[in-house]
Order: sequence, then structure tokens, then C-alpha cells
Amino acid sequence: MNLNQYILKLSLFLFLTFFVSVFCFATEPDEFPELDEELSELLINEMGELMNDCSDSDPDYPIFTDAHYRARLLEMSGDIQYRLTSTIKNHIIHRTEKYRSATERTLGLTDMYFPIFEEYLARKDVPHHLKYLPIVESNLNAVAKSHASAVGLWQFISGTGKLYGLKIASYLDERSDTHKASNAAATMLANLYKRYNDWPLALCAYNCGPGRVDKYVKGNDKKFWDIKHLLPRETQLYVPYFMAVAYSYEFHHLHELKPRRLPSDLVLTDTIHLEPGYYSLSQLSAKYKIGKDTLKRLNPGYIRNYVPSSSSKSILVLPARIVAGLRNYKKQFNDIMAMKTENPIKCIRRVNSEEELKFFMKAHRFSRNDLLFWNGLPSDYSVKQGDVIAVRKYFVPKDIVIKKKERIKIKAVSVPSLKVIAFDHDLHKTVTTPVYLNLKSKKLSQNVYSNAVTVKKNKQNNIPPLKTTKEETISEISTNRSRARRLRNNHSSPRESHIPKNSNSKAYKKPEMLAVKVGPPSDKEKLAKKTQKNKDLSEKNISKNSAIKNVTTLKIDIQSKEQAVIRAKNYSKRSPEESAALSELNKNADKLKNKQKNNK
Repeated sequence: MNLNQYILKLSLFLFLTFFVSVFCFATEPDEFPELDEELSELLINEMGELMNDCSDSDPDYPIFTDAHYRARLLEMSGDIQYRLTSTIKNHIIHRTEKYRSATERTLGLTDMYFPIFEEYLARKDVPHHLKYLPIVESNLNAVAKSHASAVGLWQFISGTGKLYGLKIASYLDERSDTHKASNAAATMLANLYKRYNDWPLALCAYNCGPGRVDKYVKGNDKKFWDIKHLLPRETQLYVPYFMAVAYSYEFHHLHELKPRRLPSDLVLTDTIHLEPGYYSLSQLSAKYKIGKDTLKRLNPGYIRNYVPSSSSKSILVLPARIVAGLRNYKKQFNDIMAMKTENPIKCIRRVNSEEELKFFMKAHRFSRNDLLFWNGLPSDYSVKQGDVIAVRKYFVPKDIVIKKKERIKIKAVSVPSLKVIAFDHDLHKTVTTPVYLNLKSKKLSQNVYSNAVTVKKNKQNNIPPLKTTKEETISEISTNRSRARRLRNNHSSPRESHIPKNSNSKAYKKPEMLAVKVGPPSDKEKLAKKTQKNKDLSEKNISKNSAIKNVTTLKIDIQSKEQAVIRAKNYSKRSPEESAALSELNKNADKLKNKQKNNK
């Protein structure tokens, strides 16, 4: 640009400035005109080109055009509609170019306060962009005090603070308490939005009070830009300044602004409840092994350097590493801190349920994919009570896939089982041998670690349930002895072997006595007689085989490991009389076997 063009543009800028100032002074003091669209557009473009031309020949920070600003403000727009005006652009240039050092210092303070702001705003469904409001109000100074006696990060005056439940006394001022003041501010902003249904108007009411805003809205559906020129001068500049601050901190990385990092004890914090009583900050500093200055900075609400005695439990903010030790999750905290990653930790939170996790996801706007990647968790992670998670500053790219944690698949398992092969009657014990079985079934492989082995009931052989006590074993021997005696009696009287067990002996009549017919039998009678004979023979064979089945039952029952061990113990404790009874039973079974072979 040559000298003549530069002089021409400077003259045009001075003329427009003079024209606007004369026009403003000519109006009434309470009414400030708004520039029309064409004049405002010309003023913005000329000012931008002039300020860019007057800047350093080779600045060490990037410079952007109005198109860039508009596109980014449009990207930010949602619940709050951002726009570019001359005032907003001027504030952006001041924040990102002229006063970069002050902006970088405040950026460092955001690491300490923003996680707390976001969670309290999310509880009241307030847009997270309102976390930039304390920068406008106090520049993130927890003990800041204005000329109107407003105190704290959110700049509450005494009356408004008490209205929203903040305690104010000579020894305590909860307007400087980060947690309680943030909760009160979120509640107030949510109430103002319900009143006006417009966030810029809610910000105006936050600055100058709802009474003045009601005076110009008057129940009509008007927005901030409709009544801007009617509001006080300070409030007219308040909303544009907020939008400029929100842009500057939202896109600080594009302007190469580097935050000044704070110590981790100030960034990663948590709270505890003190028992009722008087505590000085010096005593608490020595108890928790923390510097008094750090403790005072984390708890600025205690303005007299002591925690007052009260009936309720007082809240104390401490570094998260100390609270982790007090609440017994030190190991989980250290594991998170030991994770090597370039993504810095924003905050560390303890979750007890899926609902709490969803709230943190809403407050800090991260996805489940981000959570799994940040903490090295598997894709099938589910929340357990007392889990500790880390929320990091930068989100995970969408193309990163979280790998599912692979489980070990059991293909085959060899389980040793005991098989009884003989009884030693002299030593009163059983002789066993191990038999190895390959469990290739999926269900058996999954249950391989169970303590008990379930034996399926064999319907064909009708295996009785397992006996585990000495009394039950003796009862079984007695039952088998009675059954053998009954079988012997039935064998000696084959005509009565087919009589049912549960039938009444007096009422029962033998088949031969049911009917008597004179004359030669017919073919049907011969066939019925032959069928009955075969049936009797079949029942006779069944009676003979039942003794063999009862004898082999013991061998079938003890196929599993636990059965063999239990039976071995029980038999080792038998008396000689019991062993003799078992031996007699076995001999009778052998006799029945021999008779069966002879009949065949």
C-alpha cells in the first residue's frame, strides 16, 4: 500500500468516527442509536484493513480476516447466536493480538475453574459457553471486588448472593467459594432464561438487573439486538464483550495462544466434609501436608484464615491426590497419573453408577469412545461402584477404534476322575485309579472351575441319588439285603412273581382263578394263554435282572471324583459286621447271576 492510499483510508476512518460521535452526542443521553447495516459493514472492513496494515511487518502470531471470524462464530452458534460486529472484532483483536500475555495467564486459570463451572452449569441445563462469563466479570479472580461491591468469580452483590443462598459474614463470604458461587450463578442464569427465552437478554439481566430489561421487553417476543440501543451503555457493550471473550478462548489454539500451566494441586482438586468444629488453615495445612498458600487459594471463601464452627459439615477443597488417600482410592489415582500420554488430564472423578457417568459425559461433552481411550478400558466396560475415571482436555478422533478385550477360549480340559476297581475287605477300603476325561463341550469347559461335579441321572438304569453319610450308606445296605431276600422268595414261587408290590393281598386274585371254562380252548384263548406265558416269563427275567442292576449301581454311582472320595471314606469306617453284610450281598448276587445263566 502506498502513502496516498494509506492517508486516504485514515482520513475516511477519522471522518466516520467524527460523524458517529457527533450523531451520538446530538441524541438524548439515555438513547444510543444503532448504525445501519451498510455503514457498520464499511466501518468493520476499513478498520480491519487499517489495523492489519498498521501492525508489525512480521508478527509472531497469525492474523485472520473477517471471513474467518464469521465462520468460527457461526460454528460456535447454537443456543447462543453469535455475530460479528465492529465492537466484537475489536475485542477479539485486543484479546488475541494486543494483550496476548494477559490472555495466556487467564487461559492457565481456566484449567483450575472450568471443570467445576461446566458441571454446575450442566446440572441446570445452562449452555457450557456461559463458563466464559466469569472472565468477563472478574477475569477469574476469586476475590475480585467491583466498585458496586460485587465480589467473587461471578460478581454477586450482597443482596443477590443472599437471595440465592450464599452466606456473607465478617469471617465467611461464599461469593468467593468456587463451588457454591457457581451453583448460585447457574441457578440464576437458568431462571433468567426462563423469563426471557433468550440467552443474550439473560446476560443483560445478569449485568444490569431484570427490572431494566423488563422495562424495554414489556412481555413482547424481543431479542437483545432489537432493544440493544435502549439499554444502558455498559450493558450494550456487555454482550458483545462476552461473545468476543468466548471466541478468543474457544479458538485460542488457532491464534497460537499458550496457557500458563498451573501446579497439578490447583488443577486436580476434590472436596471433603469437615466435622463440625473450629479449624484454622494453619492446622489444616499441617494435617494434610499442603502449603498454606495453596490451601488458601483453593478455599478463598474463608476470609479470616479459619473454618468457622457450625452445626453443619463445612466443605474443604483439597488436591485430588490427598482426597484419594483419605477415601481409599489412592492406587486407582496413581494408575491414572502413571499413564503416559500427551493428552493432559482435565479432571479426575469418581463414579458409582451409570447415571453419574452419563452426567459427567454431558457436563464435559465427551463420548464413551473418549472415555475408553483415555482410561485404557475395554469396549465392554461397565461402571462399578467406586470406579475412578480421568477426563482429558482433547477429544479422541472419530476414526480410532477401541479394541475389545479378548477372553481366553477353553478348547479342551483334562479333568482327573477316580474310578473304583476293587474293595479290600481286610483293610476296609476301596482301591481306585485316576481316569482322565477330555471336556470338549463348551458348557462343561465354562463350569470346569466349579467345586461340585453334577452327575446326570441315568434313566435307563435308574441310578439312585448319591449317599454322602454313613447312616445313609448303612440304610442302603439294609435295603439291598431286604430286596435280595424278596427276590429269593419270588424266585422260589414263580407263579406269584408277577403280583404288583402295592396291591392288596386279600383283594388280589390269581389269574388262574379269574375264569373257568368247560371244553376245548379256542384259538383266541390259546393266543391269550401264550401271550400271558410270555409276559410271565418276561417279568420273571426282569425280577432276576433287578438283582444284577442293584449290584452294579454302586459301580455306576461313583464315576465322578467326589463320589469316589466320599465312598472311599465311608467304607473305610465300616465295622466288620457291615463289611460281612456287604460280602453276603455280593455272594447272593453271584448266585443269582449263575442261576440266570443256567436258565438261559
